[in-house]
Amino acid sequence: MEKYVGILFKILAYGGNKFSSITIEVLDSKLYSFIIEHIETALDITKMVKRITFRVMYGPLISSKIAKNLQVAVKGDVQYTKFELFNIYNPKIEFSINIKEGYGFVYVPPGSENKLPAIRVFIEKIS
Repeated sequence: MEKYVGILFKILAYGGNKFSSITIEVLDSKLYSFIIEHIETALDITKMVKRITFRVMYGPLISSKIAKNLQVAVKGDVQYTKFELFNIYNPKIEFSINIKEGYGFVYVPPGSENKLPAIRVFIEKIS
């Protein structure tokens, strides 16, 4: 799994000239964490894919110390979080992060138990 996370990270961080949008399903949150750190600290953020969707992932999410315009709303069992991130070396490049976290919006096969909240994330370059 770690090998594939590294390969996917390289595609997302440096494949923007080949892919404008990528959707990933069923993954733990490590790749999300790498992408958030990359957005904030990469020396060259210009090659990153412009739109990344994590349709379903599980695990803890890192928080950002430089996030701005943070908005959190709870509706039923689902929490919606929205914020913007910028790159510390090129603050003109900003990304919008939208997170949907909770139970019930992801299909769980009969007989399976959904013990962890599912997370859906949409990352988009906005400037």
